[in-house]
Amino acid sequence: MNPKFVRMRFKPTWLCCFVVSMCPIAAPGADPEIPEEAAHEPSIWESAQADMSHFFKGKIGGNLPVQMVIAIPGENLIDPSIGNFSEAGDAPAPISGYYSYDRHGRPITLQGAQVEGSEEDYHHLSLTESGDGGKVTGRIELKWRDRVGAKVSGEWTSPDKSKRLPVELELVAVPRQLKAGSARCEFEFSAPYFIRKSKIDTAANQKIQAWRSEQFAAHQEADTEQWEEAIGPDAEWIGIPHEHSTSIAPVHCADDMISLVAYESAYTGGAHGNYWFGKYNAALDRSGELREIALADLFSNPEQGIKIVAGKVIERLRAREAIWGIVEKTPEQVKPEELGTFTLTPQGIAFAFAPYEVHAFAAGCFYTTIAWDEIAGIVDTGRWPFLKRWLSAGTGKSAQPKPPK
Repeated sequence: MNPKFVRMRFKPTWLCCFVVSMCPIAAPGADPEIPEEAAHEPSIWESAQADMSHFFKGKIGGNLPVQMVIAIPGENLIDPSIGNFSEAGDAPAPISGYYSYDRHGRPITLQGAQVEGSEEDYHHLSLTESGDGGKVTGRIELKWRDRVGAKVSGEWTSPDKSKRLPVELELVAVPRQLKAGSARCEFEFSAPYFIRKSKIDTAANQKIQAWRSEQFAAHQEADTEQWEEAIGPDAEWIGIPHEHSTSIAPVHCADDMISLVAYESAYTGGAHGNYWFGKYNAALDRSGELREIALADLFSNPEQGIKIVAGKVIERLRAREAIWGIVEKTPEQVKPEELGTFTLTPQGIAFAFAPYEVHAFAAGCFYTTIAWDEIAGIVDTGRWPFLKRWLSAGTGKSAQPKPPK
C-alpha cells in the first residue's frame, strides 16, 4: 500500500493561509501605497482551496507591480461552459482572493462578487480589500472579456474615495481540475495552468503535470489495495469513501522565477484525516538555465547557510512552543529536508510545518519567514538574478510576526 496515502484527508478551507501566514507583518508606515491595516496575516487559503482560482499579474497606479489570485466558485474564466458563477435565480457566488505588491510580497485579502454584465462573455468584479478585524482598506473594480491573453482593466479606490489608481492586469494562469474515484475511494486534483509560453511557465506546467500523474497513480493503487485489504475483494462497500485531494497555488511568479505550494489532504477513517505540504521552487540562473532550487542552493556556502537558517527557524518554533522534531536538535544536526516546506517571496524564505512535524495534530501548522535582510551576507546573489534583484530593492525587511495568543 502506498504509505503516503495512509495519511488521510482533512480538508480545511484555509490553504491560502499558508501564503499569508508565512509572511511577516509590515512595520508601521512601511509603504504609503499599502495601508498598514491591509498588511496582516488573514486566513485566505480559501482562494487556492476554492474550486476555480485565477492568477493575474500587472500594475496598480501604472508603476506598482502586483500579483493577484481570485477564486470564483465553479467558474473557469476562459471556458465558462465548465460552470456558472450562480445557478438560475441565485445571488452571485461570493468571490475571494488576495493580491500582493511585488515590492513587498505581503498578501492583502480580497472579498467581493461578480456584477452581471450586459454581454455573456463580459466580467465585472467588485472587490473589497480588508485588514485585521475586517477593516476596509480599499476597493477594486475589474472588467474584462473571456479570452486567452485578455487584458483586465479597472480601478483601485481608497476607502474615502480620495485616491484613485488605475489597475491593469493580465490573466497568467487559469484553473484546471481532475476528479475521479469510486464508491470507496475519491480523488481530486486542482492546479493552475500557465497560459504563457515562457521557460518558467512551461516548467511549472510540466511540474504540475508530473505531480498530477504521481498523485493519480497513488490514488489508483490505494483504491484497489484499500478495498481488498480492508474488507476483501468480493465484499460490498458500505463505508465512507476514502479521500485524497491536492491543491496547488502560486506563491510568487516572475519572469525568471516561480514558487508553488501544494496542499495535500487525505482521509481513510478515524477521528480525523491528515494534511501536508509540497513545494516547487525554480529559477533561471546567471547563465539563463532553468533550475529547480533546493534550500542549500540559495547560499554561497550551503553548509553554513543551512546551519544559520536552521538556528533561526528552531528559535522561532520554540518561541511558538513547538515540542518535537527539529526543535529537539542543534542547528548543526538539522538536515535540509527537516526544515519543512519552503517557498520564496520578495520578503524572504517562508517555511511551513504540517501537523505532527513539530507538534501534535491539534496544534495545527507552524509557519515562519526568514527575511532576506537577515541572511543577506550568505545568499548567493551571483548565481540567482532574482535574489540580486530582491536584495537590491530591499524588499525583505525583517519584521517578526506576533506569537499566537
